[in-house]
Amino acid sequence: MVFANTPQSQCLRSDGPYSLEAFVRAELSTGQGLYEAWAGLGESIRTGKKAFDQLYGYDFWEFCRRNPRAGEVFNEAMGTVRKGTSPAVTHSYDWGKFEVIADVGGGIGVQLADILNAFPSSRGILFDQAQVLEQALPHAPIEHIVGDFFKEVPHGADLYLLNGVIHDWTDSEALALLSKVRQAMKPGSRLAILEDVIPESSEFSFGKWLDLLMLAVPGGRERTRKEFRELLSSAAFDLDEVILTPAPLSILLASPSEAVDDGLGKFAYKKKK
Repeated sequence: MVFANTPQSQCLRSDGPYSLEAFVRAELSTGQGLYEAWAGLGESIRTGKKAFDQLYGYDFWEFCRRNPRAGEVFNEAMGTVRKGTSPAVTHSYDWGKFEVIADVGGGIGVQLADILNAFPSSRGILFDQAQVLEQALPHAPIEHIVGDFFKEVPHGADLYLLNGVIHDWTDSEALALLSKVRQAMKPGSRLAILEDVIPESSEFSFGKWLDLLMLAVPGGRERTRKEFRELLSSAAFDLDEVILTPAPLSILLASPSEAVDDGLGKFAYKKKK
């Protein structure tokens, strides 16, 4: 009798080129937090409250801080996912027009490194928490900066990249984050959000499954194009363009709305022509 891996089981090998081993461990293994939280999905749907917090008494990010090994597995899993989607994102847009790209909440830097490899004239800033950056990929043109994006993000970059970050948060939390990004921008800076934009219709979308995961664990949500436009407008951004990629991710490009002084020391924003 002979046993051999199928194309599907090859993905579970840790030494394979397209390994999903860390992702499966993070999502489907006991003790990592995510698997246990799925049991409370029904209650989350009924109440809108995070199943994860109800189970552990604190949020997933605190869980990773208290359980460093689980945090390492999660960071590795996210790196695995981004390794699969990064080439599609990198080759769907001319990132080389930006001299400095700040990847805010960029994890271990898989997407940023891939962009800089393809566009070596650019430099990168990888901004995340200390325990995440400890696992970051070594890459010469990338500066690592530790911080909390709800407090402040690095100033003066030409492009701010949010890769799979916005969907972790409620509208009010996402608005607070986007406001910090806008405050850090210099004239001419732009914003690129990488997310799965879900369709308004009933057709299948992987993002609809992710929407349930976001509800049960971090308390965030997936969004339609209209919902992204409204969220960005609330943070004084204009959604300029949505670029589809071969991966499930879309690139949502935005720029700050024009500020208009009302003469009373307050500012309103208007759409650019």
